Amino acid sequence: MLRFLIAVLLGLAVTLTGSAASLRVTLEVGYETGLFSDKPNDETRRRILPMVKQEIFKNYLGRADSSTVTLVERNRDEINRRLDDIVTNIEFLDEQVLKDTRRLRITVRATVNDNIVSAVLAASGPKVASGQGSPFGFLILPRLQSDAKSFDATVTKNATSTTKLVTERVLADQVKESDGGASERNIEGNKVTMSASAKTSGATTRKSQQAKWRLGNSKNVNASVVKYLSEAGYEPSSYDDIASDPECAATFKLRDVQQDFLTSETAEISAEVRFGVFSAARKCDYKFFAIGTMDIDSIEQDRGSGGVRVRVAVNIQVHDIKRPRNPVVVSVGPVFFDGLDRQEEGAIDQALLKSAKEASQVIVSQLRAKGLQ
Repeated sequence: MLRFLIAVLLGLAVTLTGSAASLRVTLEVGYETGLFSDKPNDETRRRILPMVKQEIFKNYLGRADSSTVTLVERNRDEINRRLDDIVTNIEFLDEQVLKDTRRLRITVRATVNDNIVSAVLAASGPKVASGQGSPFGFLILPRLQSDAKSFDATVTKNATSTTKLVTERVLADQVKESDGGASERNIEGNKVTMSASAKTSGATTRKSQQAKWRLGNSKNVNASVVKYLSEAGYEPSSYDDIASDPECAATFKLRDVQQDFLTSETAEISAEVRFGVFSAARKCDYKFFAIGTMDIDSIEQDRGSGGVRVRVAVNIQVHDIKRPRNPVVVSVGPVFFDGLDRQEEGAIDQALLKSAKEASQVIVSQLRAKGLQ
């Protein structure tokens, strides 16, 4: 019987698509008895399959935030029981027999179902009936760079120079020989010495890039955030709904807050606007409020596919606005997510939807890990 020793060499790629993560990893399997041909047979693959699934899921978990890891460890038995449903579509891409070291090197690709993982973790939390979860307000703004201005470096140099001229009186004896004999005479004159030195110092000043932002598609982002927070038992509402509710008595309309965000160089709203937003949410009895941005900071041609690749930088903080000083109970970012499509608009939508989903799941995981519902 074979006894396998497994070691992970390299996680080659992680690609997220919708509700699943596609991972490609390389493993080494050691063996003590038996001989392999150039390609292992189906029986060999069947024996190592449970180990492969464990390593695939371990790779998947390596990209998760610490709160998700904590919840998975709390539910390790249930995760292992559902592993056949979680890790699927395993494909053996490459197999090499290393006869000298009696090891087998395997490259595999598999799919990890995010939805099943989320369902397992959600089932372990407190059971909250619809309409009974904590009211959860949010203002998450997608921003796109509409204009960027770069500045060349400014170089300043300071130079000083010193010249010194020294004259000294000299006397010399000159001996002159000829056919008739030798004669000697004294010569009197001046010796002039000149020296010069220069010193240069300077500094280079660089001015950071200035960017102007415009509003992205917040409708899709809001819908995605509502979906995942609702599924987790919270009662989410966008700031648009809060500002439109007369009972909340909002002092800042949505467009005012958006404008404050778009003109901010630090991707943060001003203290005055933040106070107004939290006050309105608090008047309508919201417990948590998430505020942040999803900035599309890179749009470029993808060499591999020929399509367009978009990168989104996500920064979100969740505040408990029922407590004094509105402490941050969840922080997401800075993290980055990519979207790929044949057209720019499609790539932007994919990147924003992926960002909204991942950020929402991180928020839920961190709240659950802290026992906040």
